[in-house]
Amino acid sequence: MKTWSNRRFAQARSVAVLFAQILVLSTVIADAAVFGDDNRTRLPTHLSQLANSVGLVTSDTERTLCTAFCVGRRTIATAAHCLFRTAGERRPDLGSFRFVVGSRAARKISVITGEATGAQRQHVIAGASSLKVTPPIDATRDWALMRLAQPVCQGQSLTVDKISPVRVNRLAARGRLLNVAFHGDLRNWQLAVSRTCATKTDLTKPVRKQIARDFSDTSALVLHECDTGLASSGSPLLALNSANRLKVVAINVGTYQQTRYLVTGDSVTRRYKPATVANTAVSGSAFADHILAFTRADILSDRNQVRQLQVTLNRAGFDAGSADGLYGERTRSATIAFEGATGRAPIGLATRQLLYAVRHYRKGRR
Repeated sequence: MKTWSNRRFAQARSVAVLFAQILVLSTVIADAAVFGDDNRTRLPTHLSQLANSVGLVTSDTERTLCTAFCVGRRTIATAAHCLFRTAGERRPDLGSFRFVVGSRAARKISVITGEATGAQRQHVIAGASSLKVTPPIDATRDWALMRLAQPVCQGQSLTVDKISPVRVNRLAARGRLLNVAFHGDLRNWQLAVSRTCATKTDLTKPVRKQIARDFSDTSALVLHECDTGLASSGSPLLALNSANRLKVVAINVGTYQQTRYLVTGDSVTRRYKPATVANTAVSGSAFADHILAFTRADILSDRNQVRQLQVTLNRAGFDAGSADGLYGERTRSATIAFEGATGRAPIGLATRQLLYAVRHYRKGRR
C-alpha cells in the first residue's frame, strides 16, 4: 500500500504566532487497515479458481509487492503506484517487474511485453504515472493495465463492470462485496478473501467536505471496509451479480486516515491516535472502457517505429521530444494531446493506427 501526505489545516490559538498552539489535521493514505474483527480467510473451495486469476506484481530490484488480476489473455490490472510510485519519487525500471499467478505446483510467470527491446512502457497504460501526493490527491487515477509477454491469464480473465461508487455501495449493502488479495501480514503471503465488505455511506457533512477537499475527483472513489494488508494494493473488489457470477467492481489502492496533533511554536507537543476513515478504491467506471481498447491495440513493436511516431508528432505540432525511439512521458503526453485534438479517446498508446493518423493529420481536421 502507498502512503500519501495531505496538506495541513490549522487554527492559531494565540495572536503571538511564535507561542501559538496550533491544532493540525493531517490526512494520509496508509499501509493497511483491519476494521473490527479480522475476517480475512483462505480462499474457500467455491472461490479457489481465483488463485489462477489473482496474482502478485513483484520486482526484486525495486522491492515492490502488489496484487494484480487478469482482465485479458495477456493483460492484468493493478494500482498505478505499484509500477510508477508517486510524484517526486524515482521511477522504477519496468523491465524488473514480473507477474506471478497460480498455485505453487502450477505457477505461471511473465514479464511485461517489450523486454527484449526495452519497450515495456509502450505496453502499460495508467490513469496517472506521476500521482500527486498533496491535495487535491488524484487517487482515483491510481489504476494501471499491463500487457504481458506470455498468455498466463488465458482462460482465467475476470470481467470488470463499468460501475459507479453508488452501485458498489448498493451491492455492499446486500452483502455481495468481497476483496481477494495477497497480505504480507498473514502467514506465507497467502492469497486471502475479505468477505461481506461494507462501504462508508454514513458520512457526516464535515467528513464529506473534507473528502471533497482531499481528492481531486470523487466520482470514481469507493470508501470501503474490506480488511487490507501489505501488498493488497491493486487487488480486486468483486461482487456477485444477479446471475451469481463474480465481477470486478473496483481496484483497492489505500487506507484513508486522519491524525490530529498540537503544535506549539515549531514543536509538536501532542499526537493523537490516527482515526481510520476507510480504505479507498477506484471503481470500474474509471478504467473499464480502457481494457478492450488496450487488449486490441496494435502497439508499435520496435524503437524505429516509435522514432517515426515522434518525428511525425513533432511535425504536426505536438511536442514529443527528441526522436530517440523511447516511449517516455513526453512522447506519451504528445500522443494524448493529439488524441484529444482529433476527438479520439485519450488512451496514450503508441499504436500503428495512431502513427497512420498522425502521418495524415491536417491541422483543423479530424
